[in-house]
Amino acid sequence: MPRLPESELNALIEDIQNQLPAQIEIDGKGDKLWGQAKDALTYDFPQIELLKQFGTWAVTNVGVICLTQQSGHYCVRKENLGMIIWPRQLSEKSWCNLEDFLRAFYAARQIFSE
Repeated sequence: MPRLPESELNALIEDIQNQLPAQIEIDGKGDKLWGQAKDALTYDFPQIELLKQFGTWAVTNVGVICLTQQSGHYCVRKENLGMIIWPRQLSEKSWCNLEDFLRAFYAARQIFSE
């Protein structure tokens, strides 16, 4: 995937942040993708719990996790959510749905900052 120009990434981040509600509702509802991924995820994270799903990415009690097998269930642990490198790094991954990631990432930062 070609590198997204910084101005486009920043505009996308701003759009996503503006779309998120002031308070993220933790509903624990996942779709079929969560159901399929959960079996694999519980091997590495036995106590994993879904807080909120955003398409191919989920906010869990562990952090933000990609639910696709192609990604190897990529995880940004909650203690690393404060690092500002994640949007740029994930924008360069061909398997990453960047909009789903950004929604999950900024929602997680909001959830775990409370």
